[in-house]
Amino acid sequence: MVYPPYGHNEVLKLNGYSHDINYTKITNETTVKKRKRKRKCIWFNPPFCCSVKTNVGNKFLKIIKKHFSKESKLNKYVNSNCIKLSYSCMPNIEMTIKSHNKKLLKKEKITDETCNCRDKNKCPLKGGNCRTENVIYEASVSAKNETKTYIGITANQLKKRISTHNTTINCKPDNRNYSKYVNSTELSKLVHKLKNEGEDYKLNWKILEKVNKHQPGKTTCKLCLKEALKILQASNNCINKKSELMGSCRHRNKFLLMNWKQAIS
Repeated sequence: MVYPPYGHNEVLKLNGYSHDINYTKITNETTVKKRKRKRKCIWFNPPFCCSVKTNVGNKFLKIIKKHFSKESKLNKYVNSNCIKLSYSCMPNIEMTIKSHNKKLLKKEKITDETCNCRDKNKCPLKGGNCRTENVIYEASVSAKNETKTYIGITANQLKKRISTHNTTINCKPDNRNYSKYVNSTELSKLVHKLKNEGEDYKLNWKILEKVNKHQPGKTTCKLCLKEALKILQASNNCINKKSELMGSCRHRNKFLLMNWKQAIS
């Protein structure tokens, strides 16, 4: 059966259908945009230098084509399409000098803010760095023409740690926690022994070394290792016990999941 050149709707009506077909033109705004996937590229960034006459980039790409040819199984992952080349510029002398000066100025700024004592003469440290954190410190007790030293560490501000020591040292016998404070550290034991004997003493504080703080996930703590090394290298006048070297790291323990309390909702 041959139909005359009618439209689709006319042909449907001639065949007994009452349905009309409507067509809508799809504009560019309504078209579905295809997702463009970014190609995974490996960048080779050799440093650029005018004194180097060899074309490093060309040599590198030739090596890729030679060892990762189309017959290689790794050609899909290592080829000239997925490996790109871009020279990196090294910092010039001006940038090197600026970065060096910036580090020096930053250090000076930090040292100015490491002491907040109202009376600088009463600062426990002569250098005025009482707010320094993550340090190994030394307390020297002079009495009876003899000086004994105590080595300790703190991850908090040294001023707070010294304040805790002063609490244990200045504790009086009428305090109900007197025995607890006296036996808290070897330093408090020594000072209270001198007090009971009626001896005068002089206490001085000093920072031995500053160490980077402990990072979560690491199995070693530089702060505890440095303290153990300082105790081993100390003279016979050091009152620290060798049993302190076998203690577990309390800086690492606070990051363990078993020590985190579950929040109560």
